[in-house]
Amino acid sequence: MSDSDLRAFYLRYIEALDAHAFDGMDEFISDRTTLNGEPATRDDLIAVQQQDVDAVPDLHWELKELLFDSDRLAARLTPVNFAGS
Repeated sequence: MSDSDLRAFYLRYIEALDAHAFDGMDEFISDRTTLNGEPATRDDLIAVQQQDVDAVPDLHWELKELLFDSDRLAARLTPVNFAGS
């Protein structure tokens, strides 16, 4: 994928995440992934995302930085909610 394709892909992922559309995450997250630098499964990652939303129902993510290296990317995100905390 080109950098612009990767960026568009990741922005679609953030849109799905912000919509709390966890049932569609298989489009974005492979079966085996990493979570905070440790090996994990897609289900592990979705469980953490669901816990976050359960704790903060209006949780959304603000993209601060997006880096590309070949077909890999890294992102720095800030969690925000619309209640202001």
